[in-house]
Amino acid sequence: LGSWSNLALLAGVFLLTTGFSQVISNTATAVLIAPIVLTAALGLGVSPYPLMMTVAIGASTAFLTPIASTTNLMVMSPGGYAFKDFFKNGLPLAIIYLFVTLLLVPLIWPF
Repeated sequence: LGSWSNLALLAGVFLLTTGFSQVISNTATAVLIAPIVLTAALGLGVSPYPLMMTVAIGASTAFLTPIASTTNLMVMSPGGYAFKDFFKNGLPLAIIYLFVTLLLVPLIWPF
């Protein structure tokens, strides 16, 4: 994605990190993805700061599945939520996070 544009790379990093954070903890996701993104940024000759901030933001978007976070699991049964409720309500929020990240991160941390 880095050969397309920096914004495409940023979106890819966000989507990859968000995908991982739905099935493993946000800390493990950040530890797993950060070295890959850092190496990619250095290999492409771009600043690693916007990409690493995107990893941090993407790792915190654990609201698409109930297994993404212990908090989600704690409220699932008492609230009477189903698995699909998390996805139905979390997907629009994740899309908003994606667009805000793509808008603000390059402005605050330029490539």
